[in-house]
Amino acid sequence: MTIYYILYFSMFLLWILISKYKKIYFVYISTCCLLLMYSLRSDSVGWDTYNYKNIFEKIYSFDMFRSYIEPGWIVLNRAIYKISPDFQIALLVYGLIMLYCYNRMVLRYSKNYFVSFSVFYLCGFYFNSMNQTRQMMAIMLCTISVSYLVDKKLFRAILINFIAILFHSSAFFFLIFFGAAYFVKKIDIHLAIIITVSLIVYLNFADLIIIRLSKYFYTNYFTESALQRHIKSGNMKMAIPYLLLLFLCLLCRKLHPRLIDKANSAIVEYYSLLLSILGCVILLMSLKLSLLQRVSEYFTVYFIILLPNELMRIKSQSNRLVIQLSLMAGGLVMSLIYLRYSESGGACRYCTI
Repeated sequence: MTIYYILYFSMFLLWILISKYKKIYFVYISTCCLLLMYSLRSDSVGWDTYNYKNIFEKIYSFDMFRSYIEPGWIVLNRAIYKISPDFQIALLVYGLIMLYCYNRMVLRYSKNYFVSFSVFYLCGFYFNSMNQTRQMMAIMLCTISVSYLVDKKLFRAILINFIAILFHSSAFFFLIFFGAAYFVKKIDIHLAIIITVSLIVYLNFADLIIIRLSKYFYTNYFTESALQRHIKSGNMKMAIPYLLLLFLCLLCRKLHPRLIDKANSAIVEYYSLLLSILGCVILLMSLKLSLLQRVSEYFTVYFIILLPNELMRIKSQSNRLVIQLSLMAGGLVMSLIYLRYSESGGACRYCTI
């Protein structure tokens, strides 16, 4: 039995054993377990961890504005290095930042903490934090941006997005959501038709678009020389499970409509659904360009909120339990797909430690 399965099933037992009125403790305990393993792992766990260690140990050799490393990452690591040159301390800080954002999002918006944990853990987001560390930190910072948008604090939302860009430039793509939130007023059949037609056009002309764009920026990504050894044609294998999850959420919404009991609940449900749809669309677009598979993670991470909240629409506890157990089994399969295909098995080394 690997650590991977031991942790997950331990959290499942913990969820069952904790009393109904103490479910919030599950979030704190599970987060502490994730942080402990994240910060104490070897630099051989995750295909890019060793590179991050080298960057950290040579952080003062990087020019803040003339380096391929974003300035936010340089500032953070220089601050950590002043406290301690030990890379394990750096891992602790990285984990604290990312898991704080995860914790904050779940406690604020999720209606089933264990399902949220399952999505975060089984869909590869936790393992991404060990591989795509800078990007995953940017992704988790963007969750704070969304929470400010829910509270109608647009300036703060944009400011956090800008900070995320300082950690990984790909966070610029998250501005797509701000545009979608402004222009898309209703998620209905008309939006589905527009998305479907747009995808058909894109998939037919993607090769021409990619050739044109690759002449101007991110040439190595457009030609996939930097990603092909990591993605391993796993985009479709990742897109299918997310599309199934989206279909399940939409089905729950259709069959079990309910009144919104809080002022911002409607906004949370709308944003989480819109973000998840954007993630699935970008995943389908990534069939022509592997780079977009990683961009999609800025949006698919909101299944952490969408899935548990939509499942809670189901009034029958027995039906809900059957679906949740089925999702657990499916989630384990999805995690194997992620570890085997999506990142060239880099995080899979973690499972055998």
